[in-house]
Amino acid sequence: MPSIDTNTLAATIPTSLSGAAIDVLYKLALHGGQNDGDLPSKSGMTELIQRGLAYKDYAESITGHSNFITEAGAAYYKHLINQKIAAQLS
Repeated sequence: MPSIDTNTLAATIPTSLSGAAIDVLYKLALHGGQNDGDLPSKSGMTELIQRGLAYKDYAESITGHSNFITEAGAAYYKHLINQKIAAQLS
């Protein structure tokens, strides 16, 4: 699978993410798959799904996790971290 360029990815997301979506993105990126009840925001998860940054897979619910980050979501998370680091260095 080809890697996703984070600059290209950032350009494809039309507006910035809401705070709720960023909270969910961080949780999924740092802690992996999550139950619905373990998400910081249901509306944030819905926003990520609509933008292709996360998905639900109820077939995995046997393991207790049904919410996951996509490859694009992981790349966007890295982009957000790089922006945060750059802002701190400037």
